[in-house]
Order: sequence, then structure tokens, then C-alpha cells
Amino acid sequence: MNLDNTLEEHGIWDSEKMHLAIPVAGSSEFFESLETLKGGKLRMGEWGGYQHLTWRASQYDLPLGFNLTLLPKGTFSFFLASSNEGYFGLRISRNKAIPSGFFEVNNQGQFISFEKLNTKWEFRENSVRFHFDGSHIVVGKSIASVPERFKINGFNYLGFRSGGEQAIVSHMAMGIEPIFNIRFDFLEDLLGYLVGFSFFFASLYFAVQLNFHFRHDKVFLVLLAVSLLSFGFNQYKSKAKNDVFSVHIKKKLYAMKIPSREGKKVKIMGKYQASGNGALYFHHSIPIRLSLKESLKSYAFTFNKDIELDKDSFLNIVFIDSSETIPLVNKKLKGFEGLVLIVIEARPAGDKIPLRTEFELPNNVKIANLHQFLWSQKETGFLFWGDEELTSWGQNLASQFLEKEILKFNENK
Repeated sequence: MNLDNTLEEHGIWDSEKMHLAIPVAGSSEFFESLETLKGGKLRMGEWGGYQHLTWRASQYDLPLGFNLTLLPKGTFSFFLASSNEGYFGLRISRNKAIPSGFFEVNNQGQFISFEKLNTKWEFRENSVRFHFDGSHIVVGKSIASVPERFKINGFNYLGFRSGGEQAIVSHMAMGIEPIFNIRFDFLEDLLGYLVGFSFFFASLYFAVQLNFHFRHDKVFLVLLAVSLLSFGFNQYKSKAKNDVFSVHIKKKLYAMKIPSREGKKVKIMGKYQASGNGALYFHHSIPIRLSLKESLKSYAFTFNKDIELDKDSFLNIVFIDSSETIPLVNKKLKGFEGLVLIVIEARPAGDKIPLRTEFELPNNVKIANLHQFLWSQKETGFLFWGDEELTSWGQNLASQFLEKEILKFNENK
């Protein structure tokens, strides 16, 4: 009996998040943990969500079908083929701020094209049946015709991508073969219960025999009934629960190294977005993108995760990840006369971000609202790998925005 039910053990899927040059927390845990396949279902909201799984084979058989559970405000993308630029797919969105549609996307996360669909997906208790036959995609009662150019290379790439909300795939079949058969799932739980309750039965049985005069056969039947009810209830919960499991994700900060050069010193400070977590390649990260821009070639960029303003720098750039950081930043700003750019980090929709009014701003300090800018660009591609980490495309957009903000200081100087 195989007790190790994980995507890694199955061996037929790969995780794109595990191939990032600057890693994102929870990526390996998602691929290796039991929670991901709990209850016989692929739970893509676990370990921070924003997962991207791909089928390892070069071809896949049709028809393809699966049950999809998608919570309100959630998004789910289905990749069906490769393209010259990247991949073709369909995004299903239950978030009014994020459109559904067919797309072509490159490996950085940028949409090469996007064809909006005004289809109103009809989910029943947050679930629907998904079916793909090569020409049409059927989601519940809604039908969408696959664009002809999506079929040029054949169906040689299969993948799923989730947002931050829970998205669950189950009862998946390719041709006539089921894919997500979680082996011995029920039997494993049953074995664990039998072992545990055998000790429970034995201890209570002997306690009753020693201290009371109840009939031992009646006591056994009562205990057996209670244990079976408990087992059944646990099975129901594990298969019916849609919320993500509560786990602590220990995040690691990448020690960003920027190529050194002569010029006006610009010090970048902050955590995950400042250090480039989520970049596919090192040169896709925000700090290195800034250092390589032609318009900024007269600047020498440095990075430090701790917020320590440098009076010898031409400009100090401070990334703010939450309102909890603001008191520290306001304290550091008191009496500091150098130039400071405070960057309000981008967050997925619905997350609370620091407000401009929370800062004490002297004349030498400016604010750049990266969150507001990136959400104005939300239809251009996949922006997030997590609540705090940006994709390579997200970091490309962020560096373009910050480039303009940095040059403003040079103009005003």
C-alpha cells in the first residue's frame, strides 16, 4: 500500500513555480505535500495558491473532462496547446474585476492576445463539469468555440493555473482513463482509524470490565457505532471541504545581487517584491531590470532587505509591504534630508494596502503607488505568483513604472 499521495509521487505533472530562478514560498511544499491531493482532489489553492501545473507528456488524448470547483472571486486557467510565443488557453473567472477569455501567453506571463468572453459561467454550489473535445469547451451549460489558430500545433500542452482563491479539480478523465485516482485514499484512512480505535476499544473495554457490570457485547457495539460515525464524518469533511487548509508558509528572502557600476547611488530596500521573488530568470527581477535600463545607466543600484536610509545615496527606494511597516518608516524619515521614494507594493484584488494618509511626508519624500498601477494593467497578463510575489511580467511592468518615478527625481533635482 502506498501511503505517499503527492503530485511528486504521481510523476505525471510538473510545477512551473518550482522552476523560477528566484523562488516563491510554498512551491515545493505544494508539489510534495499530502494536503494538495486531500480527499482525492487536486486542490490548487493550497500553499499560497497561484499554482501552475503542466502535463509532462508531449501529447494528450481527447476528450478531456473534469469537475471544477471554483470559489467566488476565483480564477482558473486551462492551457490546451503551445504556440510560437508561448501557450494558448482559456481563463474562467468568477471575479468581476478580471475578465474571462481565450488567450495566448508567453513564459513571462504576458498576454500576446486576449479575446474576452462575456459568458456567465453557471456554477452549482461552486462546482461545474468541464469538457474539452478539441473544437469546443463546455463549462456546465456554457459552450465556447476554440479559435482555429489554437489548433495549429495540435494539442501538445496541457496545464492548469489558479489564482489566490481555492480551485479544485477532481474526477478527471482523458479519453476513457481517469487521471486523478488517489490510490488507496479511503483504505489508508480506514487503516489509520482501525489501528487507533483498536487501542481505544481495548482500553475502554478493560476499564468497563474492571469497574462496571455492563454487558461487554453491548459496550463494544456502542463503541463500534460511534467510531464508524466518526470515520464517516471525517471522510465527508475531507471530500466536501473547499477552503484551503490552514498552514504556515515560511518565506525565504532572496539575497539580491545587482551588478556593480559607477554612478549616482540608488539604494533599494524591502522584501519580496524588492528582491525579485517570482522572477523566471534573474534578469527579470525588478532591481536588475532597473539597473539594465538605458535611461538609468548613470545610476548605481544596490539592495538591502533592511530599511536603513543612506544619506550618501542620491535616492533611497523603500518598498512597503504592509501598514505594520509604516511606523518604522515614519521614524526613519524624521530628520532625514536625503531623497526617498516610498513604493506601495502591489497586492492581489481585495487585499488591504497602506494608504497615502498613513505616511508623514516631508518635501524630500515621494510616494509611488505600484499597487494602483499594476491593477490598471491587470488585463495584460498573469501578474502574481503569490500574495506578495510578482511574475516576470508583473516585475517588467513594475520596473517600467519605477523607471519613470526615479527619473522624476532627476528632473526635480
